[in-house]
Amino acid sequence: MTQAPIEAIYILRAAQPEDAEFQLRLFAERLAQQFAITGISRRQLQPLFNQQHYARTTSYAMQFPGLEDSIICNEAGEPIGELMVHHNGSSFLLVDITILAAFRSKGFGRAIIHGLQVRAAGHHSPIDLSVDLNSRARKLYESLGFVETSRNDLQAQMRWIMPRCTPTEQQ
Repeated sequence: MTQAPIEAIYILRAAQPEDAEFQLRLFAERLAQQFAITGISRRQLQPLFNQQHYARTTSYAMQFPGLEDSIICNEAGEPIGELMVHHNGSSFLLVDITILAAFRSKGFGRAIIHGLQVRAAGHHSPIDLSVDLNSRARKLYESLGFVETSRNDLQAQMRWIMPRCTPTEQQ
């Protein structure tokens, strides 16, 4: 299978308190897409988005001690997304990756996931994640070698394991 080249240039930097407004905007953009069918205005939904973002932040802090929360920037240094990864010593968990809609389908997701795979390979660790069954991201993960390990009605759990090099026979 031919894969798209990994070309997008990105910068990862640790999220800082001053990124909170951007993180909320990113979170709200993703939720707004899910709530679009309701016909409720973004202004009306904003208090719900604020509450959900706070709940997620609090929950992740408890569930994933040492969570690496990074801001994804384009080559100009402009924030375009967020990456959350937890490494427990034996495996990596891709907790969340979100990229602003204007920057999707430009290779950033592929490049970032590939970078995580290189990092995990250096630790001889697998990468686990959950993805919505109907998400476009699922096809991206599959193209990068992730395989489904289980599923429920809404999500698939996927895992990437570093391919092993097999010795070639000497003649």
